[in-house]
Amino acid sequence: MKALVVGIGGIGKNVYVPQLEKLGLKVETVDLDEEKGANYDIIESIPEGTEYDIAIVCTPNLFHLPDVFSLAPYTKRILVEKPGFANAKAWWRVNKRLMPGHDVVLVKNNLYRPEYQELRQIMRDNKVTKVELTWFNENRIPNPGGWFTNKSVSFGGVSHDLFPHLYTFMLVLFDLEAVLDADLTAITKEQRWDLQTIGSTAYGEVSPTGVYDVCDYAEAHYKIGGIDVSVRASWKEGVDDQSIRIYTKDGLLHEWEFGLCPDEMYGKMLMTLLAAPIGTPTFHYDIDYWIHEQLENFLED
Repeated sequence: MKALVVGIGGIGKNVYVPQLEKLGLKVETVDLDEEKGANYDIIESIPEGTEYDIAIVCTPNLFHLPDVFSLAPYTKRILVEKPGFANAKAWWRVNKRLMPGHDVVLVKNNLYRPEYQELRQIMRDNKVTKVELTWFNENRIPNPGGWFTNKSVSFGGVSHDLFPHLYTFMLVLFDLEAVLDADLTAITKEQRWDLQTIGSTAYGEVSPTGVYDVCDYAEAHYKIGGIDVSVRASWKEGVDDQSIRIYTKDGLLHEWEFGLCPDEMYGKMLMTLLAAPIGTPTFHYDIDYWIHEQLENFLED
């Protein structure tokens, strides 16, 4: 079996390539940066007739959509890094109209974590009144001044970086139909920092001549079957808090500090997708479309 990784920055090189190799796939890569030693500089330079069992798109957000179309002749199974495309309409058109015979799936590595069985049991066994899903970084702004803090390339900031993970958690705490029918009651998006005030960062060097025009703090509040659900994310909050907190009317019932997703969950995600015949993981369509709908609320003008 063969796999193609498009974009071998941090996650492509350090996560997808080794996980695919562990599954026994031969991995080829695409990247414009000659120093990274990719097999191809652009997708179109791959020889005609080459076939891959799966391709993973890890390029900057702006290029996800054209990269998917460029990959169509080479593979039937395409995994797209979050946040996917700019809007839900583009995702729908690709999956339902423009890409028949292909599976285009949004990365949801957190969907495969083993702790969910316990969490779902807690939700079933108790009269839950409130759920908080929080991803606060002490100071981990990705490539400040680079493409991820430039709204013309990234579509949005911390919301598009971290909310897809938190929305995945929502989709395992609640039944799918309940989430799809959730009422969005309020949103907040703020840009609290700029290139002059960030200072040092633990995740990406500051480019003082770059662009920083996206939200770095975001909130979304939902009502799901009478339960208040808050989703919060921050790149630079002064504290690391990656947790799910479940409440009843008597107070905090359960807290799970989920932290960064183990690389092995990416491997489990890849293995699951590779094992499914083309056209069968249809539950992804509704999930991925809904996530895109939610992220539209945080698109930067």
